[in-house]
Amino acid sequence: MTDPMVDLYVEYGWPEHTGPSPQTRALVIQRANGYCEWIGCKHVGTDVHHRQNRKAGGRHGASADRVNGPAYLIVACRYHHRMVTSQHGMALAIARETGWVLFEHEDGLEVAVLTRHRPEPVFLREDGTWWPSTLPRDWRGLTT
Repeated sequence: MTDPMVDLYVEYGWPEHTGPSPQTRALVIQRANGYCEWIGCKHVGTDVHHRQNRKAGGRHGASADRVNGPAYLIVACRYHHRMVTSQHGMALAIARETGWVLFEHEDGLEVAVLTRHRPEPVFLREDGTWWPSTLPRDWRGLTT
């Protein structure tokens, strides 16, 4: 089965597709049960949001692999995706405060994010699961 997004890139001659693989998208959507992961939102998730902007060095190579991994991706409805990708004002402040937007130097495995999964922030893992931020580091599968 081919990825329809990749087909569009080829058909229209767009630059190379730099988003997550179809398998990673499926894993992240499965984690969200198909719904927006914004706290309290009950809308269907329509977008896969990059917590770290791909323009901040995550388009190619190891950086692209990292920012396209499940720990760096969150499912959002269109409204919340637009809100967290706003480049200014209160929306950007909220997105950064809740872990939905990471600075270039931040590690998605190390920065907890507020989602609808629990009332407190959770850590997103590379296997597509999440862990409560209250658990010790070694329980999250991180050893360094």
